[in-house]
Amino acid sequence: MTKRALTALKASIKHWEENVKVAKQGGRVDISPASCECCNKFNKNSNYDYESDCSGCPISGFTHEQYCTNTPYEDLYDILMYNVNGDLVCACESELAFLKSLLPKGDK
Repeated sequence: MTKRALTALKASIKHWEENVKVAKQGGRVDISPASCECCNKFNKNSNYDYESDCSGCPISGFTHEQYCTNTPYEDLYDILMYNVNGDLVCACESELAFLKSLLPKGDK
């Protein structure tokens, strides 16, 4: 993992640690791409260049997908955007655990 990707991943983990705290308090969690350092660094979809979007992202590098497809983020999105039944705290904790699992062994 590149230093840039690791820095973005660690910042995203911090954000999700905060989201877990907020969710446990019944507050509003922020799941927007603008709040995710990985998206800020690697999602270039403002130009809709689907070939390069998420290139270099540690999440995409693990899933081989774009836009956090096939990650716990999808469940969170469905709960918040489509009012799908689900436990928001549990979903936030799943996203956090997933992101932490991507850390290199020496950084866990």
